[in-house]
Amino acid sequence: MLRGWIVILWLSGWLSPALASIYDPDPSFCDAYATKAVSQHNTAGAAHCDVSGLRWSSDLDGQKRWCETVSEAVAQAETQARAQALLACFGGNVSLNDADLALTPNTLGESMIGAVREGGLKRVKQLLAAGADLSFEGMQGNDGKILFVAMGREDMAMIKFFIGLGLDPNGTFNGGFSPIGMITDNHELLEYILSNGGDANNTGELYDFLQLPIISAILSKDVKAVQILIKHGARVQVDEMMDECLNNTLLDYAIKHGTPAIVAALRKAGAQTYAECQPR
Repeated sequence: MLRGWIVILWLSGWLSPALASIYDPDPSFCDAYATKAVSQHNTAGAAHCDVSGLRWSSDLDGQKRWCETVSEAVAQAETQARAQALLACFGGNVSLNDADLALTPNTLGESMIGAVREGGLKRVKQLLAAGADLSFEGMQGNDGKILFVAMGREDMAMIKFFIGLGLDPNGTFNGGFSPIGMITDNHELLEYILSNGGDANNTGELYDFLQLPIISAILSKDVKAVQILIKHGARVQVDEMMDECLNNTLLDYAIKHGTPAIVAALRKAGAQTYAECQPR
């Protein structure tokens, strides 16, 4: 228990109160109610649901104060009503799982991460409706973001659902690698992600030449992936220091590790070797 509260105190130092509260291991009933209510409100906004009423609010303190004036049954009924409204908005004829209403925000979030890993879109919708937070990451905020996890599974239906909710396809995990770099071999998915907010130059949290998605494509000798990345703005004149021409460049790397077709695609896009671009 003490360790759990230490985690919450640490998180609260760099997260907003609403976001830190989703990781609370042992919240009071009204703390849990308020946190889930805010998450439900935010999910409704992300999904462009047509909802209204006094209980749809992102005011964490206000939600808690209201909860403290009513019985737990009345508050739970509000959570249930919001959950049913969200499921109706999501579509797909998904029914409410009543047991989810009693779960803490942290348990809802951990369950959602598990559902994403298992490819359970129906279950994800149920958990979001009950108050799981779209921003939730496992391991108290250090694990992969839910869209990152879905991209790792190359689950197109799940990915499209999350993209539709406005999630950023460039998100990774704490200290993590590029989510774009791990999908270069799936051309359909790569094209979709780059057409919906993905950054062709995303290196995750490791600002490093070898983390560029185009490096992954070169190592796989995948000229189609290279062409897709170039089409969507991948840097072709970049060196190992992430500058333009201070040392060996992307083209030098492709000559060593790629194929003639990849080298030709890079040259067509304007890439030069260090010998060609270095200051005279």
